[in-house]
Amino acid sequence: MFKPVSCLSFFVCLERITRQIYRTESLRTLGAAASSSAQNMINTFDEGNSSLTSNNTYSADPISYINSDTYTDLTTSANPKAFVDPSTSVATAGKDSEVEADPMDLHTIFNKQAQGNQLSDQDINKLNSIIQSGGSDVKDKLASIASKTLLKQKWDATDDIIAKLSLSSICNLISPTTFDVLKDILGNEELLRLDNLPQPSYPGLSAENGRLLKDLLESSDNVNDLLEKVYTNQRDLVAKGKRTSELYTALAMIHLVVENLENWKVIDSEMTVYRRLASLLDILFWRSPVDLVDGDCSSLSSKDAMILNQTDDSDMVTSYGRKIDLMIMTSTQNFRIELNSSEWKRHHASPTLVLKQQSKNLRTNASILAKLIRLADCDHVIAMDWIGTTGYMYILMNDNGIFVAKSMACLAIPTSFGQLKGFQKTLNSLFSWKKHVESLAMKICHAVDKKKIPLNGIVRKSTSESILAPSQPIATPVFSPKQKKRTLAQVEQ
Repeated sequence: MFKPVSCLSFFVCLERITRQIYRTESLRTLGAAASSSAQNMINTFDEGNSSLTSNNTYSADPISYINSDTYTDLTTSANPKAFVDPSTSVATAGKDSEVEADPMDLHTIFNKQAQGNQLSDQDINKLNSIIQSGGSDVKDKLASIASKTLLKQKWDATDDIIAKLSLSSICNLISPTTFDVLKDILGNEELLRLDNLPQPSYPGLSAENGRLLKDLLESSDNVNDLLEKVYTNQRDLVAKGKRTSELYTALAMIHLVVENLENWKVIDSEMTVYRRLASLLDILFWRSPVDLVDGDCSSLSSKDAMILNQTDDSDMVTSYGRKIDLMIMTSTQNFRIELNSSEWKRHHASPTLVLKQQSKNLRTNASILAKLIRLADCDHVIAMDWIGTTGYMYILMNDNGIFVAKSMACLAIPTSFGQLKGFQKTLNSLFSWKKHVESLAMKICHAVDKKKIPLNGIVRKSTSESILAPSQPIATPVFSPKQKKRTLAQVEQ
């Protein structure tokens, strides 16, 4: 039986085994080369240096000779920077040697620091090696900035955000703060390339419905006039049997917004803000194949990422997934699959808290996208962040193993009659998002169903029909290790 979580675990284990094989074979190659070199050196000394021969300080076994004090003294005195210790695979070599930034090593160091443990000398050497080796691609540059941050004694909120995003291989082009940091790291040319990545577009309201709703909102003189027009249009649609139409749904959303105009207060809690906006989304996704899961639910994708980031000697027995205000999911073959997550904060949330929310939601959606890539070769998800009654929609794309986040649309729920005239733009964006979610759900369900066909494993598929593995390894997002669930006070922050 196909299980998405088992599939993810298989690919992660395969990736780890592959890395281990590379390391093992590299050490074997180094060992063979060292043995050959040592034997040649011994033969040379036998022929040309009688004093060494007479002292008989070396063994006939090349490996034993390498481990002897004589070999160590000779090699280090000749060129102390010319040799690499295979047991550490970290540069005791010169600065010219290039050190590959292993994401799992950095994640292990991050977890150690996040739990309040002091970094070892080996950890510090590893971070310094990554910084010195530099690197030309985006992943290496992100690893470098993450290493610099991990070496800091004290972190502020910005350091925490930059470290987690960099370790997760996320380029956040939404926030001006992270955009400026990326500009310094990547340079103008690379940042411009990421900012101009082609992104898919999904149709919103039909042109006819868009014009009708715009005229309705702009031509109304007051609340009563607007509600009368809404009721009249809804009555006509019901009479024609079009209660499930796009226009009827949009009119129902306008009706709910108008009825709530006098209920908004800037002191509203996060839960109150979310509850009212969730009512709009319930209407938007009437009779949709997707599920809206809320109630401060836990993301299984983020939980899987936390488990994968744990070290073997970690004392974390239980991992809790990140708490999410709204999770969009779909179901097929008794499996529930996460499609995206969205977050809400109250009106007066501090800028620092809002940026932390943005970082957390990006990493949660990155963990979701990583699973969708492995499951059905999906390359993007679209999600939302809200602060009070204003928010934004963004796209998170996979670019050769790097997650790139870009804003798509600004959103606003009217809190006064004068703001209703601009509500048609928000409606259009929400309907566009709905079509993306439903299209993604259909693609995922189709991929899962194909994997359960009885002929799978018996009849080989053509290359064009097969879902190929991603060309670049997909990063595992990082989350601060926690051993307990959030308290109510933390939820309301």
